[in-house]
Amino acid sequence: TEDAKKAFEAYMEKHPKDAEALTHLADIAAEAGDSEDAAAYYAKAIEVADESEQQGLRKNLVAIYENAGDFASALKEAESYVADYPKDTAMQKEYEFLQTRVENNTGDAATENVDDGTDANADTSADTSDASTEGNGQ
Repeated sequence: TEDAKKAFEAYMEKHPKDAEALTHLADIAAEAGDSEDAAAYYAKAIEVADESEQQGLRKNLVAIYENAGDFASALKEAESYVADYPKDTAMQKEYEFLQTRVENNTGDAATENVDDGTDANADTSADTSDASTEGNGQ
């Protein structure tokens, strides 16, 4: 994989606007688990690709962000995508899913704080009971 990446990077020095080569670099980075580079390569590929190629590349960019756990970026890209391709019902569903994912992440954080407070209170009660028991034993 590293050899392929080096070969594509060398090629890119002479052909910086080759969307297909950029896509291969994005795929190599994604396979290596480097979502940051993958996203950057997909973004560059989208910039230089023919309009007919952009739709698939944009879907890939959403997937890269989603697989990396960057749901806010995935949502942003999906929102732009569905605005440009409103007939893509599969991506429309993905966009709706990402909306709930981002909303739930915010909601979960608030819920976790409440849960932590509840657990802390429960632990405090347990600690107080234990202290009372210890005090009774002495």
